[in-house]
Amino acid sequence: MRFFFLLSLFLPFLLLYPQGEVGPVPLPVANDQATDFSRELELTKMDIESLSGRIKAFRRKLDALAPKGAFPFDESIRQRKLPLLGPGKEEVMGRSDRGSSEPLISKPKPSSSLPRKQKTVSANPLHPVGSSNDRDGGSSANKMGFYLLPFLALHRPADCKWHSQLGSFPVEQELGFASGWRVGKKWKRFFLDADFSYHRNELKALVGVPLTFSGEAEGFGMMVNAGGHFDLGPSASFLLGVGVGPHSQEIEFKLSGVAEEEEDVVLAYQIFTGVDFHPADHLLFSLKYRWLRLERMEKFSARSLHMLEAAFGYLF
Repeated sequence: MRFFFLLSLFLPFLLLYPQGEVGPVPLPVANDQATDFSRELELTKMDIESLSGRIKAFRRKLDALAPKGAFPFDESIRQRKLPLLGPGKEEVMGRSDRGSSEPLISKPKPSSSLPRKQKTVSANPLHPVGSSNDRDGGSSANKMGFYLLPFLALHRPADCKWHSQLGSFPVEQELGFASGWRVGKKWKRFFLDADFSYHRNELKALVGVPLTFSGEAEGFGMMVNAGGHFDLGPSASFLLGVGVGPHSQEIEFKLSGVAEEEEDVVLAYQIFTGVDFHPADHLLFSLKYRWLRLERMEKFSARSLHMLEAAFGYLF
């Protein structure tokens, strides 16, 4: 009874671990890993040899295409080994003997070595930097536009004769004055204007007539003028012009108490030259010499006025 009880206790152990047969003990996998590493190393070596062969083939092609002496390169440069290209670099793809593409040489990105032209921003938007105003010394813009000039002048009259029944007698004249206004427009090289003027002078005597004599001549007229001007500097210009227009002229005198008078509208023309000055922005000062010719009337001949004029005004 006790025997069977003990047998029932050890019976499960006997069934789980049968006697007389032991299973194989598992071996470590180190030998398999070493074999795989050797195989990968051999494949890597073969790839390197293949790549080296392709590079040598490309060098042979390059030497065949480029004859000796065609390039002034040092021969030692040809013998240098091409570096292997790393990831992320640009490549130039070439063809090998088998038609496969392979990286040959690194292609640098183009870069400009020329300095870029810097743009300068002007503080004044009305006159940008680099404009014609800067090239002309900042004066061209100040010399152009509409202008209004009041003027005063001294004149010396000449060539006046009185035609009478007894003959023609030269009239000796005194210095006179003139005044007026001028309005016009100036461009870069030309101008166009109109002036309205009044002139007056005294008559001194009849040449060759010993009689008491007194008289005066005066006139009012309008002239249309045109001409050109040329820069003398940043604030001065030389001008030359001509003009034509109608003038109302009156000459009267008394010879020993006997009065003689004539008034008529005659044609007048002039030639003038001078210098314009620009002392400040929009200001204009002008000095001119004018030769004014007034055509003849019935009793008096044509006469000339030599005028020295000064004008000061505003340029819009």
